[in-house]
Amino acid sequence: MFPDFLPADTALLSEAASIALAQSIQRQPIQTSLASGAIATTYVHQGTGHPPILLLHGYNSSVLEFRRLQPRLAEHCSTWAIDLLGFGFTDRPPKIPFTPAAIKTHLYYTWKALIGEPVILIGASMGGLWRSILPSPIPRLSNIWC
Repeated sequence: MFPDFLPADTALLSEAASIALAQSIQRQPIQTSLASGAIATTYVHQGTGHPPILLLHGYNSSVLEFRRLQPRLAEHCSTWAIDLLGFGFTDRPPKIPFTPAAIKTHLYYTWKALIGEPVILIGASMGGLWRSILPSPIPRLSNIWC
């Protein structure tokens, strides 16, 4: 029912929107400049069309934060919710320093591998704050933080 890389507790989800989004979580190894090996990175991609929207979750959260918003946005364009380095279901390799710079670097390489074009960036909580205080090499059409 759920991808095998998700924890067993995922089976305890009871809200329909959470279950649907969890079933669509994907995982891809992302090669970065942070480590010699790839980082297993989780994301949800829904919808088609332009401009693409990149959703960044808040502190101590995951792509599940967008379980209600992402399907609605996906009716109109391509949407990408990405678990940041060390959050949600994305790995946090022990030899990589857990810093804002490392999160930014990982996000850049994830964007480059998965999306590769300018985005509308929507950040919730830390996702918005983090984006507003750190310059990002990701080309943006617009920024929205909640």
